Amino acid sequence: VSGAEAGATVAALQSRGREPRWTTQDPDRGPDRVIGVDRPANNEAETSVGLGAPIYVYSLIESALQADSGETAEAHQQHIGDLWSRHSAIAARNPFAWDPTARTAEEIAYPSASNRTVSAPYTKLMCANLQVDLAAGVIVASVAAAQALGVPQDKWVFLHAGASGTDEWFVSERADLTRSPAIAAAGAAAFEHAGITADDLGPVDLYSCFPSAVQLGARALGLPWQDPSRPLSVTGGLTSAGGPGNNYGLHAVSTLVPLLREDPDQVGLSTSLGWYATKHSLGIYSGTPPSRPFAHLRPAIERPAPRPARTELDGPAVIEAVTVPHGRDGGAEGVVVSAITPDGARVLLRRESADDIAALTSGTPLRRTLRLDGDRVVIAGERQELPEPPTAPVLTRRDGSVWVITLNRPHAKNAIDHATAVQLERAVDDAEDDSSVRAIVLTGSGDTFCAGMDLAGAHRGQVPVTDRRGPLGLTAEPPTTPTVAAVEGPALAGGFELVLCADLIVAAENATFGLPEVTRGLLAAAGGLWRSATRLPRPVALELALLGDALPAARLAELGMVNTVVPEGRALETAMETARRIAANAPLSVRVGKKIVDEAPTWSPDEAFGRQSEMAGPVILSDDAREGVAAFAEKREPRWTGR
Repeated sequence: VSGAEAGATVAALQSRGREPRWTTQDPDRGPDRVIGVDRPANNEAETSVGLGAPIYVYSLIESALQADSGETAEAHQQHIGDLWSRHSAIAARNPFAWDPTARTAEEIAYPSASNRTVSAPYTKLMCANLQVDLAAGVIVASVAAAQALGVPQDKWVFLHAGASGTDEWFVSERADLTRSPAIAAAGAAAFEHAGITADDLGPVDLYSCFPSAVQLGARALGLPWQDPSRPLSVTGGLTSAGGPGNNYGLHAVSTLVPLLREDPDQVGLSTSLGWYATKHSLGIYSGTPPSRPFAHLRPAIERPAPRPARTELDGPAVIEAVTVPHGRDGGAEGVVVSAITPDGARVLLRRESADDIAALTSGTPLRRTLRLDGDRVVIAGERQELPEPPTAPVLTRRDGSVWVITLNRPHAKNAIDHATAVQLERAVDDAEDDSSVRAIVLTGSGDTFCAGMDLAGAHRGQVPVTDRRGPLGLTAEPPTTPTVAAVEGPALAGGFELVLCADLIVAAENATFGLPEVTRGLLAAAGGLWRSATRLPRPVALELALLGDALPAARLAELGMVNTVVPEGRALETAMETARRIAANAPLSVRVGKKIVDEAPTWSPDEAFGRQSEMAGPVILSDDAREGVAAFAEKREPRWTGR
């Protein structure tokens, strides 16, 4: 695995009016595999106020961290200067560092002729050094391959676990600029898999493009960032060691390897991130073999509700963060402020008058009330807490190996608008990415499962269709993870179509199911007509399609569509019991068994037995099959591995 960048060479050539004459790939050729997603880094609100580059966003996050800490601006500046000073001292001992110069906290934290302010509170010496020429590589091999190649065992370093996750994509929509749920979840999953805690870590390298990135990582992983005895870099960081062009993480790993060879009992950690602390990954390494085989973990993340992002302030708001972009001449170009309104939305403002810049940077503006008086900024009141985000339209929680998804718009009978569809898709994606989630339970809050599409929202152009899972955020691509629907009250129109995406249905006695679209000049085209036709007798499917009347749970149970009918108020409890029973079984057997049942109706009689045997063979020969037989013979609970 290798990576290289030549930013310094490119910059030098361009400064002379030249372009590098490097070999280029045929434009008609493309990659055979693409990892990740390609989407804009900023939404319109962020772009409109000038938050279109990392330096501005990370400095805004830094201001939020200062406000959250309760420190004065001066004290916080000293602390981040000290953090970066310690990084520079590490770089001074790193023979591969781009700038191996040890600097004091004062040299770094405060502007000078050679250290201009870029975007307050950041000076140039607090920013990642983009224009570098650096390369690194590591060889990854199995033990058998390493032995065959004659690599001495004292050179081996083992990758114990890797984990990755993504925070709310647009920074302005994050619930809290000072927290990273994705790093916290990835760290917890990797620690659990490796059988360690943060206290067991030896050398650590937290991705360090800016001081705020280190603080986010340290906070999420439970590491102190102000302790000189606990270094958080092995290279010296992206300011001194350099290398933010998608290769710094490899430099960190390459630097960890010799340290872990010298002391095989130590456990090392390296983290990386992308965009604006958006995408995250980490790895755990040691010179000692792992107790469990390596796994790339993508844990389901219990995400807070996103905040709506706005650029107009009408009324009061609490100042969350402030940054001041500066030009190369050292002058302030304006001030960008993030403020939270009483309803939990985030307002981004850019002000460029000298009076407004002074008002938002003098004294202690953070966590105080901001108003606009005509065209003038007014700051008043004492320090206060930030308003909470709005209530999330989709709630998630983990119960062991079960992922519970709750539609949470009881005021609208859990009708699905676009925002709800997006969050429902993400909740399902999170569960599907996490191999330790063995079953999903889908339910609704209040006295209604779901009334279908939010027609009022659709009338405003907010159609609940997502890029991947389609209508309602689910119906074009239902989960492959076994899913149990827990239905209380009506499940109508799109609500019934969501239920039909589940594998098992637990319904309360008061539950009703129907496709009333025909009464509104619409059609149940999100799978309602098609799926009901495949699961119900034709006359009953036509009754749903032509009359639009709802059918009670008891009748659909008689027809085999509903698995269990329970007293009112018991649907979720019973669905959870069912999901836990699914999760307790061998995951490979469950996955392939579900796949066979789903695909069997499309098989011809001639091919059915052969297809079944082909799919069942790997299960019958699996580690789990041997474990299941052994556990039965030894009268103990099986320990499944999914292999």
